[in-house]
Amino acid sequence: MVNRYTRLRIRRRFRNQKKSISKAGEQAGEQFENQVLGRWDRLKNVRRFVAGWLVLVGLLIVGVFLQGRDLDSYYLTEVPVPGGTFREGLVGEISNMNPIFATSAADRAASKLQFNALFTYNEDNRLVGDLASRFTVNEDGTIYTVELRNDITWHDGEPFNADDVVFTYEAIQHPDTRSFLNVAWRDITVQKKDDSTVTFALPNAFTPFPHSLAEGGIIPEHILGSLDPSQLRGHPFNTSEPVGTGPFVFEDLLVETTDIAAGGQLRLEASENYHRGDVDVDNFILTTFVDRELMVERFLDGELASIGGLTTADRDALITDLESTWYDLQLNNIVFLFFKSSDQVLADSSVRIALSKTINQLPIHGIVENRFPILDSPILPNQLGYSEDVIQVQPDLADANKRLDEAGWAYLEGDANDGIRYKEGAPLQVEIITQNSDDFPDVAREIARQWSEIGVKAEVTVVNETDIQQNNISPHNYQALLFGISFGADPDPFVYWHSSQSGVNGFNLSEIENDIIDEALESGRTRSDPELRAAKYLTFLEEWRKNAPAFALYRPAYSYVQRNNVSGFVPSDLNTPEQRYYQVHRWRVDTDLGVRPY
Repeated sequence: MVNRYTRLRIRRRFRNQKKSISKAGEQAGEQFENQVLGRWDRLKNVRRFVAGWLVLVGLLIVGVFLQGRDLDSYYLTEVPVPGGTFREGLVGEISNMNPIFATSAADRAASKLQFNALFTYNEDNRLVGDLASRFTVNEDGTIYTVELRNDITWHDGEPFNADDVVFTYEAIQHPDTRSFLNVAWRDITVQKKDDSTVTFALPNAFTPFPHSLAEGGIIPEHILGSLDPSQLRGHPFNTSEPVGTGPFVFEDLLVETTDIAAGGQLRLEASENYHRGDVDVDNFILTTFVDRELMVERFLDGELASIGGLTTADRDALITDLESTWYDLQLNNIVFLFFKSSDQVLADSSVRIALSKTINQLPIHGIVENRFPILDSPILPNQLGYSEDVIQVQPDLADANKRLDEAGWAYLEGDANDGIRYKEGAPLQVEIITQNSDDFPDVAREIARQWSEIGVKAEVTVVNETDIQQNNISPHNYQALLFGISFGADPDPFVYWHSSQSGVNGFNLSEIENDIIDEALESGRTRSDPELRAAKYLTFLEEWRKNAPAFALYRPAYSYVQRNNVSGFVPSDLNTPEQRYYQVHRWRVDTDLGVRPY
C-alpha cells in the first residue's frame, strides 16, 4: 500500500513538471515572435534572393529527372523475354497431324510442332540427333544401329523407347496403313535390340539412308499399337487426340469458324518436359486460311507473328512493311513438269522432247520475279552427281515442230485449221495438273501458252493442295503434273526415276521405265565413294536427257515473313518447309525493358 509521504512526493513532482512545460511554452512563443514575426520585414527585402535559390533547386531536380530518363533509354532497351503466344498463318487446312500421314503444308507444320523424328537438320543443314543420339553402320553398309535417348517422355508422361520406333516403321510398311512413306521403307527390316537400341537392316547398301531417319516422325506404340493397321488413318489421334514428343502439346483444333475465309485454328501449349530445352513461348496458334489475301491482311493488321508459303504476288504487299522481314529460304527441291510416260499421248519420247524444247524458262523466271534459280538437270547444281556438260534439252521451236511432224501430229488443212495438231482424228491435247499454292498456277498457265505455239491444246487444272496428294499424285491420276519434289541434303534420284517406284503410291511420277537408268541408280546409291557415285549418276543424266521424262524448271524457296519483334528464328537453306521449326522452342515474341547488350 502507498503511504501518505509517497503520495505527497508524487503530487509535488507533477506540479513541478507542469510549471516547466508552461515556462517552455512561454519561451517558445517569445522565440517565434522575435525570430519569425520580428524579422518578417527583413525577409521581404531578400525575397529575390530566396526565389532565385528556389528556381535553381527546381532546375536541378528537373535536370536529374531528365538525365535519369535519358540514361534509361541509353542503357535499357526492349529485349525478348519468355512467355506470350506465337501466332502463325498458313494457306490450306489441317486434316491429319499424324507424321506418317501428313502431306499438305499445314498438316506437316502441325505435325512438326508436336512430333519428332529420330534425326533432324540443324541451321547448317547437317544431320543431327533428335530422338536418337547417334548411329553406327556395319562394314558392308547394310545394317544401321541407332541409339535412342533415354530421357524422353511422350506428352502423356509415358517414356519413349524402342517399341515406339519399331511400331512406327512397321505401321508405315503395312499396306493397309496407306502411308505415303510406304514405298521408301518397303524392304527394310526394323528390330528392337533393347529399350534404347534399334537396328535397320537394308537389302543393299544405301549411302543416303541416315537421311531417311529424319523424315516424318515417331508415333506412340502405347496408344496406337493395339489398332488394326487399317484403322490408323481414321483414328481420332490424327485430328483431335495427338500425343507426341515435340515442343508443343495439343490443346484443341477448331475446324469450323465464322469467317468463311479462314480454314481453322490449331491451339498448342508449350511442353513442360521437352527434351531439347525449355519452350520460350507459352502457346503456339497455327491459323489456316482459304483466302491468301485475307491471311496477308491479318498479318499486316498485326494479328499474326508470321505467315508462310507465300507467292510472288504477296511480296508486293509485304516487302514494304517496315515492321516485318521477308525471307526466301532456299529449298533442296526442284519444281518439275512431269510427263506421265504411260499416257497414250506422252508415251512417245518424241512428243515429250518436243514439249520440253518448247519451254522457255525466261518468262517463267519473270513470273517469280527472278527469285528462284533456273535449273537444267534432275540433280541440283550444289549436289553430288550434277554435271554442267549433261543437261536437259534446250529451247528449239523449229526442232520441236519437226519432231511433232515426224511423229504424225499435223495441222488440219484449209479453213479447218484451228491451230491444233491432230493425229488419227484426235487432237494433241495435254492437261497440266498443279496445286493452288506458291506460284504453280501462273507457271502452269505460261507453259500452256507456250505449248499453244506448236499446236498443242493445253489445259490447266488447279487442285487444292490437300486434295492433289490424295486424288492425283498418289494414284498417278494426271497427264502432266507441275509439282516440286524434295531431294534432301544427300540426293537419291532412285526414288523418283527407278522403274520399281512407278505405279500407284510410287514416287516415280513420270512412270519412266528404262533399264539403263535403273542400273545407274541402283549402283549410285550403293557406292560410298563420291567419285564412283558421281560416275554412275552421269550415266543416269545422259539417259534421262534422251528420254525427257520431265522438265526441270527452277529451285524454289519457301517464302516466309516474320514480325521484327520475333527473335530466335535463324534463316537457312531447308530440305522441307517445316524444317524452319528446328529451333522453334527458342522463338520469342514478348519483350520487356532490359540492359542493352554490348
